[in-house]
Amino acid sequence: MRIRAALTWIASFAVLLSFTCPAFADDGDENAATLELLSRPPGRTHGKLGQNGGWQLWWYANRTHILEPSYRAATDGDAVAIDSLARNRARDALRREIDGKRELVRSEAVLALGRLGDVRDFSLLASIVSDPEIKDTPRMHRWAAVALGLMPLGDATDAAQARDALLSALRCARGERDHFSFFWAHCALALAMRGDASALPELITMRREALSAKNARSSLHVDVLGPICYAMAVLGGDLVLPEVREHLSGVRAPDSGSKDTSWAACHALARIDGEESLRLLRDAASDRRYVVRRVALTALGSVAEANDDETARVLREVMKSESDFIARQMGIVSLGRSGHASARDALLKRWKRCLSADRTFVATALGLLARERPDPVISKFLYRALMDSHDEELTRALAVACGLAKVDAARSELIKLVRRGNLRVSASACAALGYLGVAGADEVDALLETLDRKGSLMRMREASLALGLLRQQEAVAPLWAIAGDRTRPDMERAHALSCLGRIGSDTEIDDFLSLLEDRRTTTQLRACVIHGLGLLLDRDEGATLAPVAGDALWFWTYRGKMYEAIHDIQRLLQ
Repeated sequence: MRIRAALTWIASFAVLLSFTCPAFADDGDENAATLELLSRPPGRTHGKLGQNGGWQLWWYANRTHILEPSYRAATDGDAVAIDSLARNRARDALRREIDGKRELVRSEAVLALGRLGDVRDFSLLASIVSDPEIKDTPRMHRWAAVALGLMPLGDATDAAQARDALLSALRCARGERDHFSFFWAHCALALAMRGDASALPELITMRREALSAKNARSSLHVDVLGPICYAMAVLGGDLVLPEVREHLSGVRAPDSGSKDTSWAACHALARIDGEESLRLLRDAASDRRYVVRRVALTALGSVAEANDDETARVLREVMKSESDFIARQMGIVSLGRSGHASARDALLKRWKRCLSADRTFVATALGLLARERPDPVISKFLYRALMDSHDEELTRALAVACGLAKVDAARSELIKLVRRGNLRVSASACAALGYLGVAGADEVDALLETLDRKGSLMRMREASLALGLLRQQEAVAPLWAIAGDRTRPDMERAHALSCLGRIGSDTEIDDFLSLLEDRRTTTQLRACVIHGLGLLLDRDEGATLAPVAGDALWFWTYRGKMYEAIHDIQRLLQ
């Protein structure tokens, strides 16, 4: 009876584990309010990627890196006006919030300071990163590291402060396991974002000591070694190719970790110019480890050029014979990104023979190909395919592809989808209208109508970003109406604030501050106000984060439940 009872308990426990949430960073310091009100991580289940959800997960993680968009609706010529006095008021408010008691609010204020980029805040951010009591403020530590990465290089003193804080934190990772590993990973990624080559010698030494360590107590966690490899590549270029090659081969420190971060070497190789790094990526495209193949094929789309016949050959072969669906899909989309002369015919041929999930990537690849090199054949094909599609995911992908390829003939159909399509299709059609470029009154009206329609936060976001791309300042007023409406759910108000942060201008700063000072604003929504304010203050518009998030691990590993440090960064751009 005892054996039977024990077996029953074990079975019940196994079932319970199968329904648990994915593992998050730093001993689970994320909370539900943050995930619901600020941003959601990528789709939970690995299996869905191959069925119908993969293309948009890749697109959201990479579109800032690929398109380098500016969503600021209010422009004065080519520049958005800066109100220095309002920015100083925002800075003062953010620093007051950092002295508060709610870590959710404090951590967002720290990140917003980094986005503001005022050199006077180097000391504060460095002190947070250097504070050894990580367990008290794990989220604030993590965002402080990212904030230092977002800051300008500064003068010699400023640069040294940031560099010393980030490197000192990395040294503290020796002998540690899973706890707070994402904080240390972000410290390494922040060094890459800053582009401070003076950090390179210490990173090389740190990595070598970790690999030669005798045991886990003196080595670095595997989650940290991957980002260090990436930072070394960004800062050292082809000088560190031997180290990157070694990481790609799977050489590991005795850290007792179970993960293989060799994929990070592919991410690193995408940031190193030269034929040797390109050759290594091509070789990695046939690596026996599926995660390495996937990231290598993603990265090839970033580095391959239109005259690169060998890379195009590899991508075409992958498209035909690769059994792993994500790797195959990355081969498809990277061929389109490459702009090679063979890409159009190969992709059109693949369309006729591939699975429905692959077609979403073929459509996206054709859109990217025609965006770089306008092609009437591709435009005609995408338009007809959009008109004929009855599959939701394929219609979404084709709508985005028509926008990327600037298929003017599709405008009326896209307007129809914005107004009458289901929530997800309508959201993608909104984005497509933004990608098309110059819009007429009908397109603008359709997008503005969508902002006030309830039911889809994704649609609100995509319509807002599209109006920003189209430089339509009329989008600001309806978003503020949503953000200020206390009868609406906090989640809707939070997303409106995030959208305002991306498309707004400095004229909105005081409105954000008024909402922040209102005592009726809940803690969760206060964090969202600060999140939106940080986006508003960010004149970089994600350009520093985009390379770190792009061409990397956009999917989840280990049966779809392993959350990695790179996903934390990608959330800031989605």
